[in-house]
Amino acid sequence: MDRLSFTIYQPNNKKTWWTPDTIVFTLWLTIFGILWLFDGKQNTYSTTRTFLAVLGCVVTMYYLISSIWKYKPLNGVLDGTLIFDNNGFRVNDTTYQLSEINNIDFWFSDYYGEISSSGRSFNPKRLQGVGNYITFTDAENEENQIFFKLEGKHSYLSLSPFINAAVKAHKMQFKQAVDLLGIENVSI
Repeated sequence: MDRLSFTIYQPNNKKTWWTPDTIVFTLWLTIFGILWLFDGKQNTYSTTRTFLAVLGCVVTMYYLISSIWKYKPLNGVLDGTLIFDNNGFRVNDTTYQLSEINNIDFWFSDYYGEISSSGRSFNPKRLQGVGNYITFTDAENEENQIFFKLEGKHSYLSLSPFINAAVKAHKMQFKQAVDLLGIENVSI
């Protein structure tokens, strides 16, 4: 197996309050509040009401249409390299040999450019591909979790030689490998 390289993702776990969903919701709440507050108290009420309704619709349509092409915020940094080969992997400058680690597991959640299926939202629909990770127990018996970016829909299949080597070395369960790759890609 050739060496496979992935970009490491380090989440910062900060919560962003001003998302397109909260902006649109706050806008419409404000519009309805203004309309209710000044109901019948202004001579130009019909013009103001029309302006506010058009403003609300324009902003809503902008966020709705642009959500198809925009990417979700990264909420972290892409920093470092994760390199796999048949004998182990390297995280930046730290090498983990397959013989020295245990309890290997992967989670393949998304890939770069995937359109999320979360409907009824004004938030961006394209994913960054950083919801993927490997967990393992190292030689000091510490559990590690390393997030990494997958560039394409089937990028996870490029890890099948490493996953097969981990199953053969009894560092990963056969059932986990089948769940990740499908039975046709697992060979022990």
